[in-house]
Amino acid sequence: MKKKSEALGVLNPRAKKLLLIMRLSIFLVLISVLASSASVYSQATKLTVKMKNCKIADVFDAIEQQSDFYFFYSRDNFDDNRLVSVDIEGKTVEKILDEIFEDQAISYEIVNKNILIKTTNKFPATSDLQQKTVSGTVSDKSGQPLPGVTVIIKGTSQGTVTDADGKYSLSNIPEDATLVFSFVGMKPQEIIVGNQTSIDISMEVDAIGLEEVVAIGYGTMKKSDLTGSVVSADIEAFRESPNVNIMQSLQGSVPGIQIGQVDQAGEEPSIQIRGVNTLSGNKNPLIVVDGIIYRGRIGDLNPSDIQSIEILKDASSKAIYGSQAANGVILITTKSGKKSDKPMFHYSGSVSFQNPTVDARLLNREENLEKIKGIYYTKAYLAPDYSLPNPDFDWATQTELVPALLDGIENGTDFDWYKELTSPAFITDHLLSINGGTDKTNYYISGGYTKQDGYVTNDHYERYTTRINFKNDITSWLTIGINTFGSFTDFSGIGPGWFVATSPFVTPYDENGELIIYPKGESTTHLNPLLNIQADNKQVGNNISGLFYGDIKIPQIEGLTYRINYNKSLVWSENATGNKYGAGLTGTVNKAHASNNEETLDNILTYEKQINAHSLKTTLVYGYRKAKYDNTNASGQNIPNISLSYNSLQQAIIQQISSGAWSESSLYQMARLNYNYKNKY
Repeated sequence: MKKKSEALGVLNPRAKKLLLIMRLSIFLVLISVLASSASVYSQATKLTVKMKNCKIADVFDAIEQQSDFYFFYSRDNFDDNRLVSVDIEGKTVEKILDEIFEDQAISYEIVNKNILIKTTNKFPATSDLQQKTVSGTVSDKSGQPLPGVTVIIKGTSQGTVTDADGKYSLSNIPEDATLVFSFVGMKPQEIIVGNQTSIDISMEVDAIGLEEVVAIGYGTMKKSDLTGSVVSADIEAFRESPNVNIMQSLQGSVPGIQIGQVDQAGEEPSIQIRGVNTLSGNKNPLIVVDGIIYRGRIGDLNPSDIQSIEILKDASSKAIYGSQAANGVILITTKSGKKSDKPMFHYSGSVSFQNPTVDARLLNREENLEKIKGIYYTKAYLAPDYSLPNPDFDWATQTELVPALLDGIENGTDFDWYKELTSPAFITDHLLSINGGTDKTNYYISGGYTKQDGYVTNDHYERYTTRINFKNDITSWLTIGINTFGSFTDFSGIGPGWFVATSPFVTPYDENGELIIYPKGESTTHLNPLLNIQADNKQVGNNISGLFYGDIKIPQIEGLTYRINYNKSLVWSENATGNKYGAGLTGTVNKAHASNNEETLDNILTYEKQINAHSLKTTLVYGYRKAKYDNTNASGQNIPNISLSYNSLQQAIIQQISSGAWSESSLYQMARLNYNYKNKY
C-alpha cells in the first residue's frame, strides 16, 4: 500500500486533474441512470381516475394524490370553467392526459416527475403555423457591416434596426411577408421572405439619394453636402401603419430618437432626441413645419399629408434655431402638388383593431376566495401545518369582511369588472386628396377623418383635418404660395376610476339596473368606478394655420434669392364637465376656454455661387414672432339642479372663477455659410 501511495504521489498535476474528472464523470453517469430508471418507473405507474363533471384542475389534484407527479400550469393555459368527466382505470398518466386533452387545445410535457402544461396552441391556426423568425446581416458592397439599417415588414409598423455588427432579427413573420431594408444614402431593397429563415443582403450606394435635397432649416441642401448630424426618416415604409400620430410610426426606426408609448386614444407620445438633455426644464424638441416653428400638437397633423421628416441632432445642424433647439429639431415638410395634365384623386381608408399585449384581468371569484383564505389561513386551514382545509370554516363568521362582500360570497356572485371597464378598441381612418398642376401651378388639397376608440371604456378620440397647399410661378423670377391647414379634435368622455378597489363579490348595478354608489357598502367609501363615465364631458380643440410665402430671384444677380414667410395661426380649446357624483356626491361643474394666437414673419436672403472647384452658399435670416394667450376658467360645487350640466354654472352654491393672459414677442437673426471644395471638403 505504501508503494501504491508513493506511485500516486508522483503523478504530475495534469494527470491528477484528469483522474479527478474521470471520477466525477462516472459519478454523474450513475446518477443519470438512476434518475432515468426512476422516471421510467414513475411514468409506467398505473393510475385510476373516476370523476364526473369536474374541472381539469381537480383531475390534476386527483393524479397528484395517488402518484409522485406534480403539475405546473397557469390557469390561462385552459378554460378552468369547463367541466370534464373521467372514467379511467389502470392506465398510465400519459394515457390519462391524452384522453382528457383529446378535444382540447392543450399540450403537455413530462420531465421526470414533473408535468408541464405548456400551451393552448396544440392545434394552431394556419396563419400561426406559417410564422417564423428571420435573421441576417446587412453590409455594403465592400462587405463592411451597416449598423442602423431599418428593417420592417412591409405594410406594418413591426420592424427593427441592425446592431453595430449589421445583424438583425425579426420574429413572428408570415411566409408571405416582404422585408424592406432602408438606410440613408443607400438604395432601399425589398425581399420576399418565403421559406427563408436567414436573409443576408448587400446594399448599394444611392447616387440619386446623395443628390437628394433635404430640409436643414431656413433652406435646403444636398445630402452629399451635409456636415451636421441630419437624419431623414423613411416614412414611406410606414404609410400603411394604423397610427393616428406620425411620431408613433417612427418608433424604433430612426437612430438617436426615442418615442414613448401612449395609453390613451389620441395621446401625444413623448419625444427625446439623443436622450435627456435637461433635468427639470423643457425636454421636447423644436418642431418646424414647412419652415415655420410649430407650437401645436403633432397629433393635429394628418400623417397622410406629410411628405418628409428630417431630424437635426447635433449642435452644428440645429444651431440656426438658437437655444430653443437645445433638445433637437424635427423638420416636417407637407405634400405639394405634382405637375400633370389632369387632377389626381386619391382615397385611402382603413379599419384596424387593437388589443393589449398583456391580459391584466382581475382575479375571479374562485381566485379571490383562495387569496382570502391564504390571508386568514389560521382559520381556513387546520393546524399545525395549515395545509388541510378547515371543515368548520364559515364565511359568514368572518367579521374582517364587510357585509356586502359576505353577501356576494354567499350568493355566488362572480362579476367581471375588467370586462365591464374595457371595450373593443379600433382605429378608423379616411383620407381624400386631390393634387395636380400645370407648368406654372401645382396644388394639393386633402380632407381626413380619424376616429380611435381606446381599450378603456369611454376613451374616445376624433379628428377632422383639411389642408390646402398651393404654389404658382407668376413670372420667371417671382413665385408665390400658401400652405394652410385646419385640425379639429374631440377628446370628449371621461374614463372609469381605475384606482378604485373592486371585487368579483359585488356588482356595479342594483336589481333595477341603477348604479350602486358604494358597491362594497358606504362604510368603505369606495365609490363605483363607473360613476365617472356618467359625467357630461366636452373636450374639443381647434387649430388653424396659414403660411403665405413669396420667392424672388433678384434680377441681374445670379444665385441671389429672397424669400418672405408670413404665418398666422390660431389655436383654441374648450373643456367642460358636469358630474352629479362629484364633490362628495353634491355635484361639480366647470367650464374653461383658452386661445393662443401666433404670428411669424421671416425674411430669408440666400446667395449661391460656383467658381470653378469652389462652391459657396450663404443664408441670412431676420424675423420676428408674436404670441398672445388668454384663458378663462369657471367652476362650481354643490349643484341643487344639475340637469343643465355645465351650461348653468350659476346654480352652484360654491363658485370659483379665474382667468389669465400673456403676450410675448421676439426678434431673431441668423447667418450660415457653407463652403465646398471639389465636393470633398
